[in-house]
Amino acid sequence: MVESNMSPHFNMNIEEYNTFCTFLEQVSGIMLGADKVYLVNSRLNHLMCDNNIENMSALITKLQQPMECKLKNSVIEAMTTNETNWFRDQHPYIILTDKIFPEYKDKPQLRIWSAACSTGQEPHTISLCVSEYGEKINWSIFGNNVKILGTDISATVLDRAKAAEYNELEMDRGISVARRRRFFEQLDTGKLRVNSTERSRVSFQLFNLLSSFSGLGKFDIIFCRNVLIYFSAENKIDIINRFAVSLNDGGYLFLGSAESMPQQCDQFKIVYCNPGIIYQKVFMH
Repeated sequence: MVESNMSPHFNMNIEEYNTFCTFLEQVSGIMLGADKVYLVNSRLNHLMCDNNIENMSALITKLQQPMECKLKNSVIEAMTTNETNWFRDQHPYIILTDKIFPEYKDKPQLRIWSAACSTGQEPHTISLCVSEYGEKINWSIFGNNVKILGTDISATVLDRAKAAEYNELEMDRGISVARRRRFFEQLDTGKLRVNSTERSRVSFQLFNLLSSFSGLGKFDIIFCRNVLIYFSAENKIDIINRFAVSLNDGGYLFLGSAESMPQQCDQFKIVYCNPGIIYQKVFMH
């Protein structure tokens, strides 16, 4: 999608841009570089017009008012990148099916967290992998033991994730014909919906990664892929350290292909796979 330029009166000065960047990082963790003025302008153009906000100074003033929660959420949603697709990068799901599921197949429950799940392709992909593994070992009860939580800071994308309905363009990004037939149902709208079995093990929750994780419980596997690249080094370290607390001993963390584990996060060890790497929480004695 090509983003249009803003009207001249929406242009912001350096002080306004820096103030906005500070606000955005405080409420969402998203960190913008000095060269992203155009991005802020283009993404907030319609929002400012719709809310009759004349310039960036007026927007910043409104955002600092405690009663403007709806506006704050709209700004966060506008600035959030929701790039996702099915079976993204392939190898994480091969690792999940070939290495991790066999380790957990005899346990009474397996909890998986898809953090910053956007429109739901990642947690639903995980659910498809669960069913495929269950079929592979001829043990359908495996799928009943798996619970997947998808979280995101955007209520708009979570609504789409919950609906689990995708158009042809979205389906073409990673779903084979065989999986289409096996796991999706055709709707009158022309969209395809993930079938009820796959949807039943996935739940969704509005959640900010800067918030406390304690209310989410413990997990065996956490996916947080291609998310922390938008965060400062300090917030990244803090979030990964809290992931460690949320993981059971021996649990696994998946990061994006371009992301690495900070040296300060020593609760994890690297597990080399072929291809790809994952991180395992060290056992605490």
